[in-house]
Amino acid sequence: MNRSDHLDRPLLGILSLLLMGFGGYALARSYGAFGNTQAHEPILIERVRTFIGHNDNWFWPVAFVVALLIAYLGYRLLLAKLSPSAPGQDLHVRQGNDDIHVRPSVVVDAIANDLTRDHHITHARGRLNQIDADPELDLEITIADDTDLEQLRVRIEHEILDRAQHAMESTPLHAHVTIALTRPTGRQLS
Repeated sequence: MNRSDHLDRPLLGILSLLLMGFGGYALARSYGAFGNTQAHEPILIERVRTFIGHNDNWFWPVAFVVALLIAYLGYRLLLAKLSPSAPGQDLHVRQGNDDIHVRPSVVVDAIANDLTRDHHITHARGRLNQIDADPELDLEITIADDTDLEQLRVRIEHEILDRAQHAMESTPLHAHVTIALTRPTGRQLS
């Protein structure tokens, strides 16, 4: 979990709980859970209802646009959190006196290209997260069903990850690898 997640998740969690609580209260109240008198009384105060009533020719179109904007921003946030190539913090690599900033997507693309050079690997993608100072790599690869898994593990661990770690001059690069098999080629076990 990166630093922005430490702030995003609790804030979004609290906001969602507040909105669900208010929506649940309004729904329960409208069905008479708090008595029939409250079920027929408006939730908004008189000044707000009067303001909306006097300005309804522009208020509802503006409310619609604001709701669309909030939905779009929520979609973009969700996409950024779930996307395997979502940009994260730049990695800092020191070479001599130079301090080089490397985008995580560049590292992930290089690792994916290295992986897909193997004819047994049909697809590779990943995401590089920086947790505290240690980079962590989440890899998803699709392999042919006749691939030697031990040989693949050794290649990933001792060739590809070592090369990436050396290029980034980082502490050990931790990796989580998820492997999927391609569709069977029509072979049958006998």
